[in-house]
Amino acid sequence: MIEVRCLRKEYNETTALENLHLQVPKGEVFGLIGPNGAGKTTLIRILATLLEPTYGEVYIDGFNALEKPLKVHPLIGYMSDFFSLYDDLLVWEYLDHFGRCYGVRPRERQR
Repeated sequence: MIEVRCLRKEYNETTALENLHLQVPKGEVFGLIGPNGAGKTTLIRILATLLEPTYGEVYIDGFNALEKPLKVHPLIGYMSDFFSLYDDLLVWEYLDHFGRCYGVRPRERQR
């Protein structure tokens, strides 16, 4: 389901990920554990196509996440620990917005 090859991410003088190889089979439960600064959030953001690596390859369910992010988006969910909400949107408006993002038809969204 998830395959990462030779992944590297640099931020100016800091290397967050270096030569990371990872395989997580479909149906597997996998946790990222490590101290602050270990690269966990960087990896999650790259997997969710929110951040581009310096180099390396990322595959989600066989799709190259860097080349076909729109194929990957319906397969991965991500919520940051610093989630920001729009003050002027109602709950049902959020649901409608994300339903549209994931291609849910209007009648299904209304339901």
